Amino acid sequence: MKGTITMLEERAMLATEHLNHAYTELDAAQNRLNDFERTVDFMKHVLDAIANSQPGDDLGSAMMDWICEKFAIERCSLMMFDAEGATLRIVAARGIDADMAAKVRVRVGQGIAGWVAHHKKPLLVRVRDEAPSVGPRHADTYNSDSFVCVPLIHRSLVLGVLNLSNREDGEPFETPDMDRAMMAASILAMNVPSQDPGEGARRVTPALLRSRRPRGSGLRLGPATAAGIEPADSEH
Repeated sequence: MKGTITMLEERAMLATEHLNHAYTELDAAQNRLNDFERTVDFMKHVLDAIANSQPGDDLGSAMMDWICEKFAIERCSLMMFDAEGATLRIVAARGIDADMAAKVRVRVGQGIAGWVAHHKKPLLVRVRDEAPSVGPRHADTYNSDSFVCVPLIHRSLVLGVLNLSNREDGEPFETPDMDRAMMAASILAMNVPSQDPGEGARRVTPALLRSRRPRGSGLRLGPATAAGIEPADSEH
């Protein structure tokens, strides 16, 4: 009898472990589904915002307001190339002093924004150790070390970059945030006016287009990968 009870207890413990594992997997699947639904809803609102814009509207500024609201962030900026296609400048921003934003110029390959524009790859940084060394970030400006920077690419041309930082809850950005930022950047690239065709943009070869988004969660740089990136006169 005692052996039977022990065997039943062991089976009950094993069944409990299986149930806990099943609940964990179910919870993870539900979270993925919720993320997917939020992404679909996000894209619907992006397309609605574009569809309801009027000729002459400052779409870049309007989209910065909208992105800050939908991402629940305090700071974002849209940087576009100048006519020579060698320097990025801020054309629309929220959470950045206007005078400071007007002075920002970032060369291709310089700092985070310049690196993203040069390599045509999105960058998600969740903690400081994942980020390239780009100089000090002031505590009164940033509420965490986490940020997202993605390129604007349209018809094989890199037009600029989109920067997101300062989540309102102070938590790090995650992969779904980068995915949504890339979607927003793609739509911005198709709709935000830049210079004349061929000006103020950098061409992406087919090989670079295939490599600009690594399979999986996207690019996350560590200190070794980021070697050679120098500080930039920009928010990233």
